[in-house]
Amino acid sequence: MRRYGLGWIACGAFLFQGGFAVAQNSLDALEQELNEAKQQHQDVTSQVLTNFFSQIDAAMASPDAAVALYQQAGGVLPDPAPVVTEHENETVTEKTARLALDQANLSRLAPSCNCIAG
Repeated sequence: MRRYGLGWIACGAFLFQGGFAVAQNSLDALEQELNEAKQQHQDVTSQVLTNFFSQIDAAMASPDAAVALYQQAGGVLPDPAPVVTEHENETVTEKTARLALDQANLSRLAPSCNCIAG
């Protein structure tokens, strides 16, 4: 009986070490996969950030590029509105008085400035 007990113990120890080696290889493989996934994630993140900052730099340099980036990001441009001036609601007499004052100011500047020569 003792022989069988020692045999089972020796067999169990051998199998246990073999299982440990397989488990160790599996852990090494999983760790290697994890490291590869981390590296791929870091590469993609770096590429995305580089692309993002290049688009931002282009948008800062050009209004057209800024509008295009805004629309690409899902922004909706508002409908164009008519130009409104501060004199939009003035009456005819107010407009006449404003134009007369502008003309008087221009006529005072004309003699001292040689740039309005005809």
